[in-house]
Amino acid sequence: MKIIRALFFLGLWAFLGWAGYFCYHSASDGFNFRQIHSSLPSCPEFRVALSDSKKEFLLEILDQSYTYIGKGAQFYVFGSEDGEYVIKFFKHKHLRPLTWVKHFRLPQKVYTLAEEKNQRREQRVKQLFSSCKLAYEQMEEETGVVYIHLDRHPTLRKKVTFHDKLGRSVLLEIDNHEFVIQKRAQTLEEVFAAHADQPGEIERDIESLLKLVVTRCQKGIADTDPAFVQNIAFTQDGPIFVDIGQFKQDPKILSQEEQAKDLAIRLQDLHTWTNRHFPKLLPLIKKQTG
Repeated sequence: MKIIRALFFLGLWAFLGWAGYFCYHSASDGFNFRQIHSSLPSCPEFRVALSDSKKEFLLEILDQSYTYIGKGAQFYVFGSEDGEYVIKFFKHKHLRPLTWVKHFRLPQKVYTLAEEKNQRREQRVKQLFSSCKLAYEQMEEETGVVYIHLDRHPTLRKKVTFHDKLGRSVLLEIDNHEFVIQKRAQTLEEVFAAHADQPGEIERDIESLLKLVVTRCQKGIADTDPAFVQNIAFTQDGPIFVDIGQFKQDPKILSQEEQAKDLAIRLQDLHTWTNRHFPKLLPLIKKQTG
């Protein structure tokens, strides 16, 4: 009987512990500020020029607090008080090198596997940072990227207050982190919902989306992510690519044939999504993009 009772209480404590963790994880969206701490090596090749006027503009943008609004595959996102900008911090969980193995006596196979994983992570960092730099330097208008800070170099010398989903606040020395500043935008779902009864506006929305894709292609930049709807959003100036982690230079995309293929992939995703969320708009969109 004592054993049964002990097992019961052990199971109860385990359940309560799991329930507590689940509730905390749900309330915090699984985020804590340790997750944006970086241990990446210096990347001076990804530094970008910063004029005095641009620095003054950035310091003005940063002279307000930012609150956690969500996460994607590559970033944790914080929105500014004025609702105009977001700061995106990289998710370092799958980027930081595995340095801990050096401190233990382990089988050689473990060291080999860790080194292979580190090489993949290093390549991932280079690809991701290259994509962000490409977005900033060649597609600033098409991505709404205001600034990138990919090397923890003392550039802005500014402390900024950030709030997490639980309301906890920290004051961060912004230069100590890799981040992207981007214009805040509305999702396509929000835009379509607002324009659902305005066919003329929907037509203009679609026309601007087509132009966005074509402009990227004409700049010789490919997007290796086949998803479209989840990767675009609308600012007051028009649509932008909000996901900037999958771009690469590719001269092949300059050909009309490759551009047509690229556009067809995006339109298929748009049609599928529209049929699921705004089926009444699908005939109008197909007519315009057919």
